[in-house]
Amino acid sequence: MRAHPGAAAVVAVRHASPQVFERAVPTVLAAMNAGLRVTDEEALYLVQSLYILVTGHALAEFGDTPEPPAAPTAYYDAWFDIAVSTFLAGVEARYGA
Repeated sequence: MRAHPGAAAVVAVRHASPQVFERAVPTVLAAMNAGLRVTDEEALYLVQSLYILVTGHALAEFGDTPEPPAAPTAYYDAWFDIAVSTFLAGVEARYGA
């Protein structure tokens, strides 16, 4: 995202094309079902939740493009790491195999 900071706003407001999404679903479900005890519906909700978390973080960092981010890169990196690792720890605690 840092290479193309304006993409954050585009990704946030555009839906994936049905053709791309439908091709990705079997791969996503296989990956989620390999390590977690989740239904297909839960797996899709989890992937969508992670997508929203990552997109929201990108908007926080790059939403004012072309203005530079409000905080140093290290701040956003630490925030992202804590947010994603906490999300994944919660997924593992709830659904871990």
